[in-house]
Amino acid sequence: MENKFQNRREFFHDKKRTGFEFTGKGNSTINEKMLEINMKREKFILEVPKGKSKEQIKKSVLSYIDEKQTIAVKRTTIYWSSVAAAVLLLIVNTLVAIQFSDWKISTEMHHASILLPDHSKIELGKGSQVSFNPVKWQLSRNVKLTGEAFFKVKKGERFKVNTSNGNVEVLGTSFNVFSRNDIFKVACYTGKVKVSDALQKQYKMLLPGQELRNTDYGLSEIKSFSNTKDVEWIEGKFSYKEEPLINVLKELERQFNIKFIHKTSVNGTYTGCFMNADMEMALQMVLKPMGIDYYKTNSATFVLK
Repeated sequence: MENKFQNRREFFHDKKRTGFEFTGKGNSTINEKMLEINMKREKFILEVPKGKSKEQIKKSVLSYIDEKQTIAVKRTTIYWSSVAAAVLLLIVNTLVAIQFSDWKISTEMHHASILLPDHSKIELGKGSQVSFNPVKWQLSRNVKLTGEAFFKVKKGERFKVNTSNGNVEVLGTSFNVFSRNDIFKVACYTGKVKVSDALQKQYKMLLPGQELRNTDYGLSEIKSFSNTKDVEWIEGKFSYKEEPLINVLKELERQFNIKFIHKTSVNGTYTGCFMNADMEMALQMVLKPMGIDYYKTNSATFVLK
């Protein structure tokens, strides 16, 4: 390499061959360095035509070097542009996938208020989940529900609530849906509600002040309730009329994040209410009328006897 370098340096400084002699120290240093870099890379051999003036040769050399540097910069820019384009494409694809996917909203510790794209409103109970697709909303107002929710629906196209136990269809109304495990209950507050079973083999229409639930034989008979102004559970009040006691105990567990251990069978139905603001008071309001004693093993576990 050193011999090649020396030979090319001599060639470059040979006035007879190039018609150019380095007389300035600065120019000589700069151009020798340029020549050294290119010799180390083994990229090209400098060829100088005969009959050129000193300034012409100098311009040719510098122009050639600038051209090589420009090509290198362009290649780097193109490379990074390609990487940026790939990253941008990945981000766009991810955003599109997110936008076209269902949105899922779950509640663990508290109930939540949800405003839908058409300004319909959902009050989602504790320990519940809803999902819907905001992109497809204008074409299909469909909501999937697990748990309990109160819906206040703006007038428009059909609004449908799907659960594992049954379905509800409305145009513009307010209603409450409870769907946990195999229990399904619907109450209409305003407007008109169409309720169907899970297999959609049976349906019934509800008017304000009417409610129904599922049974082992399908949808129950329609019953009336008096309070069509307030949805009590939203304010923390849970009222029951001849409700199986086991269902009330499950709601107590959900509201206070506690666990009951049953040392005796839990039978019968419960009529009454409790508030979720005070656990001890709620336990007394439910268990005492049923003649059930209890004791605490830790802060979250109660034994019923």
